[in-house]
Amino acid sequence: MRKKQASKKAKENRTATAAAIIALTAAVIGAVFLGLGKDFWKASFGDPALRIGDITYSAAQCNYYFYSAYHAVLDSASGAEDLIGLDPSLPLDQQDCPLSEEGESWYEYLWNSAKEEMWRNTALFLDAESQGMTLSKEGQSEIANLEEYYMLQAADAGYDSADDYLSAVYGERMTVELLKELMERQLLAQDYENQVELSYSFSEEELRKYYTEHSYEFSNYTYLYAYVGSGEDAEQTARDLCEAESREAFEAAARAATGRDCYEMSEISGSELGDPSLSDIAWLTDAARQAGDTYAGQAGEDWFVLWFLQRSDNGFLTGEDEQWKTIASARLRSEKLGQWEDSLMEACPVEELDGAEAVGQDTVVYLTGSAAD
Repeated sequence: MRKKQASKKAKENRTATAAAIIALTAAVIGAVFLGLGKDFWKASFGDPALRIGDITYSAAQCNYYFYSAYHAVLDSASGAEDLIGLDPSLPLDQQDCPLSEEGESWYEYLWNSAKEEMWRNTALFLDAESQGMTLSKEGQSEIANLEEYYMLQAADAGYDSADDYLSAVYGERMTVELLKELMERQLLAQDYENQVELSYSFSEEELRKYYTEHSYEFSNYTYLYAYVGSGEDAEQTARDLCEAESREAFEAAARAATGRDCYEMSEISGSELGDPSLSDIAWLTDAARQAGDTYAGQAGEDWFVLWFLQRSDNGFLTGEDEQWKTIASARLRSEKLGQWEDSLMEACPVEELDGAEAVGQDTVVYLTGSAAD
């Protein structure tokens, strides 16, 4: 199954881990369900839970997004759920989510993440539909193979049918047929998003200006890190290491003084390093930095030493490589796409309905790798 794209709006406000968590599948329900009547709807899909634009989602459909997020959390935790404050045996609404910047419980965090992803994808789908777009042949093939795919998943997990598997993993009433409706719209939204993103182009002047403004984030830094530790002689040891005249001498001295090998930090981007105003990062990323320069710093009570090796600017200054153009273009496309998607979402109202109370209330089975593909 095609990997689902994470919400770009959500990415701006959540951590990388949270971004992995909210890389969900999303879609919209077809208009055919709207005319079936309330009793049929409730019996088949659960109460209407969310309305986005003129499309209504059932509790069962919302559960698919909710539990996709839940499984993604567990997949990323890899058995270390306690490190992220999540106990699957306890109610989600009784556990604080450390990934939330707004003090949410795990239930609130997962539900709000799912709603935001549903909102983005619904807005994309509605606009694609208004442009007369139809699902690609690749997408049609994926839908046609959906049941076979989940039959294999079910067999591997010990279930008799694809519907039994989906209900166990994503909540009661989830079936292959219902999932097909969701996926048809999700894939169309995704195709539309890709088409729009690829339509953006930028002049070399625009790319150069943008790269210059973000050169710290895009450049890659390689250096040695020697941990010295704390104690009465730690500072002097760190400063002595700074006197080494070669990489080999530095590594040997660090090993002799600390009993540990240095760590080579290779091709670390500025965006990974963090706040450029911090003294050690400001030193490391200084344009005047030369191979063999050293820095003795302190984190809390612990001393450390950095030995600078090199900086790569992706060929921006030397002209030997045009990778910088690819990087700048990709980031500009992403920013422009995010702004466009935000405008679509703002024009597409969201309303929670009575059935929202049932979302996330099922007892589901977690199977490793069962997060939506």
